[in-house]
Amino acid sequence: MSTGSRSTARQRSTPSRRDAPAQRGAPLRCRLVRRLAGLRALFAFVERFGRDQRLGALDRNAIAVVFEELFTNMVRHNARATGVIALDLLRQGPVVRGRIADPRSRRFDVTARPEVDVDQPLAAREPGGLGLHLVHHLVDELQYRYRDRRSTITFRRALVDSP
Repeated sequence: MSTGSRSTARQRSTPSRRDAPAQRGAPLRCRLVRRLAGLRALFAFVERFGRDQRLGALDRNAIAVVFEELFTNMVRHNARATGVIALDLLRQGPVVRGRIADPRSRRFDVTARPEVDVDQPLAAREPGGLGLHLVHHLVDELQYRYRDRRSTITFRRALVDSP
């Protein structure tokens, strides 16, 4: 797949009850606290969407990897920020559209990262970048928007093993 267009106290992280279940044409939404512990809720969110939309395992797993990588980067590379990170998923026929938004972030354009040469020996490579490299290969389109300290990443994936 190609990368497509390149536009520029303890809280529990759970999918929002008010947003469930997603109606046809309406996205399923999830809000996660900015902690790696939110990954459990992230995976449950993707699993629920996959079950509701009858997605095959390849598509569910690809979407989970994409969200996991983007969420982890938002948490690790902007550790001092507070607030929630928002995720949305919407199925439109043979396509899934996803969005992840960080309301208090620094600019980090995931579409502007250089391609990783995976054929190069490990000792000759710069550390980092493999996760985003994988994201680019799991989606058909990836877009980034930054405005008023808010980073929004959207992606589109054509389904490969879902009815």
